[in-house]
Amino acid sequence: MKKILIADDDENILESLTDIFELNGYQVVSAKNGEEAMAKLHAETPDLLIADFNMPELDGASMAYEIKNNKKISKLPIVFISGMIQRDAPGSQGPAMENTYYVSKPFEVDKLIALVKKITGE
Repeated sequence: MKKILIADDDENILESLTDIFELNGYQVVSAKNGEEAMAKLHAETPDLLIADFNMPELDGASMAYEIKNNKKISKLPIVFISGMIQRDAPGSQGPAMENTYYVSKPFEVDKLIALVKKITGE
């Protein structure tokens, strides 16, 4: 079973995403902000991080920088979800952001699940 770490400061979105991915056969670990997500990332070793790009404590850009500059977790795929993104963007914004994806809010659940399945190789 693949493990996903989901981080979002909006409790409703966090609960919804947790339910969606658990119902689709994933083990889910959740975090309410960027700092909590980074702590859990090191403790839980997930297969994928899904995170809101704009969160308190530590935003998506800072999280991506920390992840991509840590050899132990630098290959971790990241899916950022944000209302500030104009459209969904595929895979990479250069070598520093390899395995990083962007999904705009509001998102289509089926498309998000399909993207996660593609990323996790299912």
